[in-house]
Amino acid sequence: MIDKQCFYEFLDFDKEIILEIIDLAATEIPECIEAIAKNMEDTDFDRLSRNACKIKGILGIFFDPVSTGLARQLWDYVGWRKPEMDNRTMDDKIPQMFSELKTSTELLLDELILIKQELISG
Repeated sequence: MIDKQCFYEFLDFDKEIILEIIDLAATEIPECIEAIAKNMEDTDFDRLSRNACKIKGILGIFFDPVSTGLARQLWDYVGWRKPEMDNRTMDDKIPQMFSELKTSTELLLDELILIKQELISG
């Protein structure tokens, strides 16, 4: 769940900037999720780590501790284990973490749509 007060304060309550950030997130978040899914399919742990870090940064601006925490958890897990992974095997934790992250980001995007509608109509 987005901490709207922190999000708005961070962007100085600038309606235009908030709307622009929401529009960017509506594109960037699904692209990152898709990239992570492909990285998992390809067992490309280097790119998976980079894309997990990227989505962590994107999510951080919304002050949503759940989504950001899940992205950080995936990034930490893959990053710490990358040296021992041989780009051929994947344990069960990575798909589970990804599934939770994907669900969380879908909820975040739904919430952003509502925030955008409130800002436009208000």
